[in-house]
Amino acid sequence: GRLSPRQPITPAPFALYALNAPGGGGTLSLPFAGTNTTNETAIAVTNSGLAPAAAFATDNPSNAQAAIVASTAGSDPGLLAMTGGSGPAVWGMTGEGGGKAGLFMVQGATATQTALGAENSAMGSAGHFKTTKPENTTPALVVETFSDGPAATFTTHSDLNNANFEPTVTSDNHPFGSAGQFSLSHHLSIPHALRLHTTADRK
Repeated sequence: GRLSPRQPITPAPFALYALNAPGGGGTLSLPFAGTNTTNETAIAVTNSGLAPAAAFATDNPSNAQAAIVASTAGSDPGLLAMTGGSGPAVWGMTGEGGGKAGLFMVQGATATQTALGAENSAMGSAGHFKTTKPENTTPALVVETFSDGPAATFTTHSDLNNANFEPTVTSDNHPFGSAGQFSLSHHLSIPHALRLHTTADRK
């Protein structure tokens, strides 16, 4: 049983080494840092069972760092989540600790990017805000601004070939309250609480 032609003895493959190396059993020694200079995915994990493909956690209450940090120097997203099922691609959840379920921020004194953008290229809504607890008396959506601009702007885009005659804003109240309320709470306020203006022929 000689090999023909003869072959040199080489080190064991990395997978076999990782399985049998000290502290092995498929484990990975931490901290670990690596660099990939190819056009292939650096780390790819697939779970064909019923558990998550990966789990990251910080369990030190004094730790103020994120459990996962994703960044990019290119034009694609720093983090991309996709789903082919009925569940959401991203789900943010918080409990009684007082933290937010999600936070989007743009930093920089002259930055003009949008902090959060929602776009739907299918037939559904681009955003949906809902409170499900009957005892909750807070609004489902709160919009605030500390600048000189408006707190919210609603715009409908259409042309003569695809005319849209639906209102830009629709307000509907199913119970017994008002469908809308506009007020000025500052005693020095000069503008009207509600201003209506149109440049079309229809009024």
